[in-house]
Amino acid sequence: MDEALTITSLAKRTGVSTKTLRFWEGLGLLPETGRSHTGYRLFSTAMVRYVQFITESKRLGLTLKEIRAAIELFRKGGNPCPSVARRLRLRRSALEKQIRALQELKERIERLGRKWSKDPNNFCFWETELCRGACGCPDSQGTKGDRNEKTVHGRSVLVRSGSGKSSDSGSRRSNMLSMLSGM
Repeated sequence: MDEALTITSLAKRTGVSTKTLRFWEGLGLLPETGRSHTGYRLFSTAMVRYVQFITESKRLGLTLKEIRAAIELFRKGGNPCPSVARRLRLRRSALEKQIRALQELKERIERLGRKWSKDPNNFCFWETELCRGACGCPDSQGTKGDRNEKTVHGRSVLVRSGSGKSSDSGSRRSNMLSMLSGM
């Protein structure tokens, strides 16, 4: 063994905590190591490369199980690179799908923001199907008279004549807040 590193020295060189190194060792990601006469783990400097491989693989999105499979293949004399490359292609495909979903969500939030900024006192999530009536906003049924009470989705709400909107935008907000606090 060239220079022997204690677990603390290995942790300092790699930026990985001693607790994580012990965990990885327990999972078989790090090869078994010798111990000093006092029982301290003694790692070779080659362990720095193992730890760097593990941390870089994790950054790329590989699971510890996938990393262990690559390390085991390497230890048996095989080339883990084709397997790792295949897993990374699958990871990239999953990321592209996730990015598309996040872009759609961002666009939806931006549309809601534009609607809200036009008239924040009369904007209702009901129109966007977010609250699905739980905020007490009236549905599309007509109203009668000046101020009427109307049952919407099993709740009684006050509406203005012909507007289809609640008479008090503050009550709409308080209804929405009470709905959210009940989640």
